[in-house]
Amino acid sequence: MRRERHRRLRNASCTRNPSRTTQQVVDQIEYLDQRLNYALPDSAFSQAIVTTDRYLGYTLNRYLFSGKRTAVFSTLDSPSLRPEGSHLRQLVIDMEGLAISCYETLERLRLLIRERNEIHIYLLVSGKDASLVQFMRMAGNFQILPRRQDLSSLRKALLSPPEDALQPDPFSHADWAIISALSQGVTLKTIARLQNTPYHRVIYRINRLTARLELPHRQSLLHLIHRLSITSLHLI
Repeated sequence: MRRERHRRLRNASCTRNPSRTTQQVVDQIEYLDQRLNYALPDSAFSQAIVTTDRYLGYTLNRYLFSGKRTAVFSTLDSPSLRPEGSHLRQLVIDMEGLAISCYETLERLRLLIRERNEIHIYLLVSGKDASLVQFMRMAGNFQILPRRQDLSSLRKALLSPPEDALQPDPFSHADWAIISALSQGVTLKTIARLQNTPYHRVIYRINRLTARLELPHRQSLLHLIHRLSITSLHLI
C-alpha cells in the first residue's frame, strides 16, 4: 500500500511540474502554428511586417490585417522585400530589437523610398527618446507610431490613409551625407575635404541639424548619431 501511494504521489508531482523539454516542445509547436497561420508564398503579399517579436507579428497579422495579403519577416534582408518585382504597398517596421542598427535601417528605407516612393512605411517606436524619434521622423517620409498602444488605436493608424506631408522639413541629401560620415567617425575637416566645401559651411550645416533636432549643442548631435549606430534600441 505504501509503495502504491508513493507511486501515485510521484505521478501527481510529474503532472504538476512538466519537464523543461516538454515546455520547449510546446513552444516550438506554437511557433510553427503561428508561422503556418501568417506565412505567405513569396511575392504574394502587398503588406509586410518586419519584427523579431513573433508575438507582435502574429497579433498584427492575425487581428489587424486579417483577410489582407500580409507576410511577416524577422529581417529586412529577405529577398521578398526587394523593390524589383514586388507588389509591396505597405511596410511596417518594428524598430525594437532589429539585428541591424537604427541608422542602417533608416538608410535602407531611404533607398527603398527612392526606388519605390509609393510604398507607405510605418515605424513602430517606443517613444522614450524624443530626439531619437524626431531624427527618425526627419530621416524620410515615414509615419511614426507608438509601439505600445491599444489594438484599436494601432489598427486605426495602420489602416487609415497616410498623411500627404508626414515631414515638412526632412533631411536633405547633403544633410544625410554629413550624418553618414559622422556615423563612421569621420572628422569635420575630412568631411569638408571629401565634400569639397569650406569647413565653416560644414559647421553651419551641423549647427542647423542640431537646432532642427532641438538638441542643446553640437556634442549632443554626435552622441545621438552614436546611439543610432547601436544595434538594438533597448541598449540606447
